[in-house]
Amino acid sequence: MNANSSFSFTEISKFQKVHLGEPCYFESADGVKLAYYQVKANHPIASLVFIHGGGAHSGAGYQNLAYELSEKYKVEVYLLDLRGHGRSEGPRGDSPTYVQVWQDIKAFSDWVKNENSAVPLYVGGHSSGGGAVLNYLSWDKNSRADGYLFISPELGYKSETARKDIKHPFALFVGNVIQRFVELW
Repeated sequence: MNANSSFSFTEISKFQKVHLGEPCYFESADGVKLAYYQVKANHPIASLVFIHGGGAHSGAGYQNLAYELSEKYKVEVYLLDLRGHGRSEGPRGDSPTYVQVWQDIKAFSDWVKNENSAVPLYVGGHSSGGGAVLNYLSWDKNSRADGYLFISPELGYKSETARKDIKHPFALFVGNVIQRFVELW
């Protein structure tokens, strides 16, 4: 695939299946249990908190990204299921407010940073998960990370970033995105 190729769920389904195992849980400030999956790296050089796209969850293909970063680049990856998604508690597909989502991202990122204080912390997301992280950065109470990773042709349906030239709008394959992410350190 070249740097501007797109791919679909059909293409994603061709990847070798990677299983996340059972989730761990992080208790949010209001007591909702948020599921996360930690993909450990030997001698990690960085940590990444990664947020899935809208209507998805950590097991919707993101495990392949996590294992690739862990195995090839020694990045400890934490795939967080937002409240109401995947194995996290909360009304399905919903959160009480956007500030609650930001509070969850902040608390979880702070916890990961505390767990891995010897390495830089990156926060990222795919599609509207990337949009959630980008909006989180506008919040005056956010915890700054050492860097951010956005994988997405669109940052949510209200972002006005839709590209009409993409055949499969689920995801845009950005050539060597993982390698570029590592090079930025």
